[in-house]
Amino acid sequence: MYRLLTCLLSAWLLGWSLAALASDLDVRIEGVKGDMLTNIEARLDILKHANDEKLDERWIRRLHASAPEQIRRALQPFGYYRPRIEASLTREDGKWLARYRVDPGKPVRLGHIDIRWRGPGARAAALTRAIADFPLKAGDVLDHKRWEEGKEGLLDAAYLSGYAKARIVESRALVDPDAGRADATLLLETGPLYHFGQVQVHQDFLDDELVAAYNTLKEGAVYSHDELLRYQQGLIASGYSQSVTLEPRFDLTRDSRVPIDVTMTPAKKHKFSFGLGFETSIGPRFTAQWDDRRINRRGHQSSVYLKLAQKERELRGIYRIPVVDPRTDRLEIGARYHYEETPTTTSTTLTPELAFVRRNLEDTLFMKGFVNYQLERFTIEGDPERSTKLLQFGFISRYSKVESAVFPRRGRYAYGEIRGASSFLLSDTSFARLLLKGRYLLPLGARGRLDINLELGASWVEDFDLYPSSLRFFAGGDGSVRGYSYKELGPRDDKNIVIGGQHLLTLNLEYDHRVAKSWAVAAFVDAGNAFASDDLGKLFVGAGFGVRWLAPFGALKIDLGWPVSENATLGDAQLYIGFGATL
Repeated sequence: MYRLLTCLLSAWLLGWSLAALASDLDVRIEGVKGDMLTNIEARLDILKHANDEKLDERWIRRLHASAPEQIRRALQPFGYYRPRIEASLTREDGKWLARYRVDPGKPVRLGHIDIRWRGPGARAAALTRAIADFPLKAGDVLDHKRWEEGKEGLLDAAYLSGYAKARIVESRALVDPDAGRADATLLLETGPLYHFGQVQVHQDFLDDELVAAYNTLKEGAVYSHDELLRYQQGLIASGYSQSVTLEPRFDLTRDSRVPIDVTMTPAKKHKFSFGLGFETSIGPRFTAQWDDRRINRRGHQSSVYLKLAQKERELRGIYRIPVVDPRTDRLEIGARYHYEETPTTTSTTLTPELAFVRRNLEDTLFMKGFVNYQLERFTIEGDPERSTKLLQFGFISRYSKVESAVFPRRGRYAYGEIRGASSFLLSDTSFARLLLKGRYLLPLGARGRLDINLELGASWVEDFDLYPSSLRFFAGGDGSVRGYSYKELGPRDDKNIVIGGQHLLTLNLEYDHRVAKSWAVAAFVDAGNAFASDDLGKLFVGAGFGVRWLAPFGALKIDLGWPVSENATLGDAQLYIGFGATL
């Protein structure tokens, strides 16, 4: 019995060892790249199972035998029907190597291509133009992806033109691989032309007049899927509804007019959000926000925001009233309390404000005209406390667009702000202040991006001693010149204390390289400074590197920067930690 158990155990260990050796498989595909390689990798079973613990020699050989046919099928969507494939399977030092050398050969090209509309809209200019713009022509490579995109484009043209029931009747491509030719036929039916009918909204929590102001569908206008989506987006963006359902009632169509039923489900009246974070400049932070989405049936809303941190505290309240176009426009009445400490200044600000705000439905463009009364107490290190009152008028505009991705590689951001006050109008001093910011993301290589950030500030001040520290320009720290402390750079007084300046220039150049699904590394060079009105002096330079942990809700950034302008040593490094969205 002992010998039998020993033999069984030995056989099991031998089989396990052979299976472990068999699972050590390397798959190499040569001769193709880009989308063709990606599609082959997605279809190749031997590659999918390369790391399977149960993979044995018999399974490997079976997968290898089916690989050439899978490669052929993977190449057909790109128009390559007769590839030459050299397949080999070898084993050296206990490791399997499956190698596939692929020569796609000559592609199949379109010979005759017949695209036609039939039905009431067959002669419509937009549909005729869509055929002329079809992405494939006679003589082109039979690219199946472009073929499908062309079909979608034709249907989209019909939907935009009011032919909501347009459909594909026949889609056929006769391929002759030996001749390298394909003849294609595409027949589409337009169906009848539709127009918008009466819009009926089902809801009981807002005034009908307010809801009617969101309606962008004009009765009698040509039916359009895009117009329906635009109407729905406006209702959702209002924040009043949890969901908005639009149902075209084709069954009730009269004289080509389609009634639209809209059902609005109210969002929860109150929304609470909380956040914990850390920023090097202000330390640990706690944030909380309370939104009242429907104060009354007229659509009034409010929000209260609280921020508590070691060196910064903020309390802000805003009351919003829809005006002009309620989809995009708000009148805001608010007040803000703000306390901040920098290495050389301390400020406490109270600011009541009245503003008109407009933003587009996509929330990429924001504009704000405002008037506020700023009361600020501030101290510069070593000086007595000062107090300033300013009746400010100003305008802010912001544009932001970034691709939707965990690691976006394309994006644009622009910010402009102008504000001023006059000593002749309830202000302790006169000033005019301009701030411009720009940021640009662009791809660099297959896995990298270049992040360029520029900030310009300029101001004219009648009495700088009464000019509050919150409006002065400083440089240094994360988002400015890394390698230096937060707001460390700027004009200094006779005691060498940084007091802030009237002008600002900073430039950030950063390269980010994605090394894994959730990780990227970064290298950066920053330069800039804040200046007095009569001294556009030295630019300070910082440089360093960092890591990024990428998450769907933002990126955790950890940077080490050195003050290059100061002949820095390793011990002079500044650590920056932050968390937030890319733009």
